[in-house]
Amino acid sequence: MQAPAYMEPSDWDRVIGVQPSTNLDNERMRIAGGLRQHGGTIRYRLGDALATPRGVFSFSRSLQRHGPAPLQPALANPIQRTDRAFFPMTPVAMAYFGHLINDSLPASLLIQPGETLCLPYNPSWHHGRAYCELFGLSPSPAPMIHAREMWLTDDRGMNTHRHARTRALHAKLHSGLEPSRHSGAFLRRGTTGAKRDLINENAVAEVLAARGYAICDVTSPLPELLATLAQVPVVVTVEGSQWVHAHFGAALGALIVVINPCDTFNALIADMVPALDQRMATIVADKAEDGYHVDVQRLVALIDRAQDDMVRTSRLS
Repeated sequence: MQAPAYMEPSDWDRVIGVQPSTNLDNERMRIAGGLRQHGGTIRYRLGDALATPRGVFSFSRSLQRHGPAPLQPALANPIQRTDRAFFPMTPVAMAYFGHLINDSLPASLLIQPGETLCLPYNPSWHHGRAYCELFGLSPSPAPMIHAREMWLTDDRGMNTHRHARTRALHAKLHSGLEPSRHSGAFLRRGTTGAKRDLINENAVAEVLAARGYAICDVTSPLPELLATLAQVPVVVTVEGSQWVHAHFGAALGALIVVINPCDTFNALIADMVPALDQRMATIVADKAEDGYHVDVQRLVALIDRAQDDMVRTSRLS
């Protein structure tokens, strides 16, 4: 059973569009919660294959493909060669930083002895390397790796084994962190990533700071960012890849509050937070000139209602 996300029913009237990869019925189902059936995790082998930042290629097929085969780079640049390699990347993880951290790094724990770890993520994601180091992962620095046996994985199902691996990474990260003393955190997205600028971000920061929240910037160095977020009970942020900092930085059982743009609504996080016993709340931000505007008082009321209900249900259980 998946717990429902916290969202005012009237906010559905504000939604005018969803993320292109989903549909409105799917998003309503995510918010509603209920019984979920998840697929199992699978490792599978492709013989004599090349791992690249665009997927895995052999002479006869391609898997986890994200773009055309990199024929020119493969001919012009050196290729690392190994007997066995493991490629836990997916097309969506090659496109989005959040999926690299939340999907491919837990999948990396499925690597077997003697396998070279292939994680050809976008080098402009400067927090990617820092997360690998914090999690004790050692991917090969080579962008292209040829292996006699290339092992891949289908780890999409949020099953109990994937939950356990996510919790193991969370525990490893927090073993070296002192808990933050803040009552919550506002993770500012600013103008980074896809265009989802919150035009009243400063007003949100001011109100939350008055409630004892830390105000942190997604562009800060990862150790500084995680030290601010460490074990806080609630994190507020705009929908986007930076939510993974809240997921891994906040406490087990924390509330993750997502400000959702009205024309690209996405509640994927509702499927992911149960791995760490967290809950999602979301509020819809209306379209405004040069970005989006969220009603700050409605946001505060949503946070209070969600936290009160989490305390109440915890006592009942």
